[in-house]
Amino acid sequence: MGLDSPPIRVLAVEDDPLYADLVRHLLRRDRVATYELRCARTLAEAEKALESEVIDLVLADLHLPDSAGIHTVDRLLAAAGGTPIVVLTGVDDDSVGTEAVRRGAQDYLVKQEVRGGILGRVLRYAIDRQAAEAREQRRASDLAAAYSELEKTQTMLLQAERMSAIGQMAGGIAQEVRTPLSVVVQAIDYLDRTFLPTHESSHPDVEVIRRLNSMRDAITHADAIIQELLDFSRPNKPQLERTDVEQIVRRAAELAAAQRKDGAVDVDIQSDAPGLSLVTDRRQLSQVVLNLLANAVQASEIGGSVRVRLQCTRPTCAIDSEHAVRAGVPSLDG
Repeated sequence: MGLDSPPIRVLAVEDDPLYADLVRHLLRRDRVATYELRCARTLAEAEKALESEVIDLVLADLHLPDSAGIHTVDRLLAAAGGTPIVVLTGVDDDSVGTEAVRRGAQDYLVKQEVRGGILGRVLRYAIDRQAAEAREQRRASDLAAAYSELEKTQTMLLQAERMSAIGQMAGGIAQEVRTPLSVVVQAIDYLDRTFLPTHESSHPDVEVIRRLNSMRDAITHADAIIQELLDFSRPNKPQLERTDVEQIVRRAAELAAAQRKDGAVDVDIQSDAPGLSLVTDRRQLSQVVLNLLANAVQASEIGGSVRVRLQCTRPTCAIDSEHAVRAGVPSLDG
């Protein structure tokens, strides 16, 4: 900021033309900087100038035809945005000048004490202080944003550590469970050889066949869950493939019904969309459907039933809320 720099654009809000001429004279004599003075005689005129023109600083008398006192400061601060304001006060208005600075003005001058180079120095310092405060505010804002980002990163790191620990534990549990599961598979094979006929003249027990098949399906599903635990410990991409939705639902329904020891809940499946298929991860979809149906079966009373309806009413398939208000939970009316 100097004589070779662009002129400082000052808006003088002063209704006394003689005092406005004095301000112009003093600024013209300044030996440090040059000034471009724009005068406004009322607060309304000053607000209009601040809205439409580029102003570097506002020099304002607090007593104007359309405003007086600290109210003038509030209005100018609201209109000026980040433009610095220096207030002119009377001899007995020192407390008003102090209050104006407290509210956001950069400085104040007693009108009768404005002399020589004092005015220009006060105006330049006001601009410098305003710029310094703006830099500090930006720095504080940047620090707050950086701290917030650091907290998010720290939270993500802690979450990653927890997930890593859980993954390791899940992998260990999966390996421990898979060993006894293989013993159960061998037992099913033994029952299959023992109770099912080995020659064509014998008649197989349909109920035994059904029970053994359900056991095999349950073992297959349990093995899939174990595999998911292993995948969780070392995440892999989903295996996307064309999947028959009705087949998934019917298999899940059999497993869910078998979980009821009393066997007193039926799962009724209705399909309005034969051949409905999705490109999805078969194992994950099976787990989701089984969880829903198992919850419904376990929550149903003895002799009750769970109704499942498959339909596709739009290009995107969805559950019809008329038939499933809360998926996996029986409706209140049975």
